[in-house]
Amino acid sequence: MSDEPRSDVAEALHDLQERVAELERRVDNERRRVGAHDRDLARIGPQVAALEERVEALRERLEPPAVATAAEADQARSLLDDVRREHARVRVRVTSLTRYEERIRQLEDAVAVLGEGRVQSAPKK
Repeated sequence: MSDEPRSDVAEALHDLQERVAELERRVDNERRRVGAHDRDLARIGPQVAALEERVEALRERLEPPAVATAAEADQARSLLDDVRREHARVRVRVTSLTRYEERIRQLEDAVAVLGEGRVQSAPKK
């Protein structure tokens, strides 16, 4: 047997080992790059989620209002009228209560003056 086929096999084996070593270096480089990308993605993920929420909030603010049907608009107007009437009633009651409290204060002042021995006419309404 000659050494020539063995040296060809040895040379081919050596070439294959060099190629495998080069591929392993390339795979290691790619693993580092993927690791860096994973870290970046983990870091910016929450920021992107927060931005998406803000964009959605802005979209909702800019979205045109829903169009109401005539029946819904009538119902809303009726409810608004009821609220306005009740508000007016409450305002009248509060005004009456304020006048009543003022009258009580005047009477209390008059009683206090009478208690000191001075006579004073009753306050005017």
